[in-house]
Amino acid sequence: MGAITLSGLEALLGPLVNIGEGDFPPIATPILHTDRGTVFVPHGHYVGRSAELRLLRGVGLAWAPCPEADGALLVFSGGNPAEPTDEAIAVTLSRAGIRALIASFDAIDRQLGEQD
Repeated sequence: MGAITLSGLEALLGPLVNIGEGDFPPIATPILHTDRGTVFVPHGHYVGRSAELRLLRGVGLAWAPCPEADGALLVFSGGNPAEPTDEAIAVTLSRAGIRALIASFDAIDRQLGEQD
């Protein structure tokens, strides 16, 4: 099975970032939580595949300016001080990408607030 396009991925998972002021819907497919502390989620790059990921409680964030990306280097570290891990991801985002990510988080927060 080959890689899919961004539009194909978004059709599977929903939008990757909230580009506009509208809703940012949750993942459309069921998420399986295991008794081993993992979750099965749709694979981020291959249609029809799933990925088993360790479910971490919390996330740490560090950043540095990244002129090459006209934005920032962001480092997301999984876990928390009480349950630290070595799992992390480093990404570069332009300022527009950072604003889109913030808009996505705002949309998620609004939708979670509707559940209260």
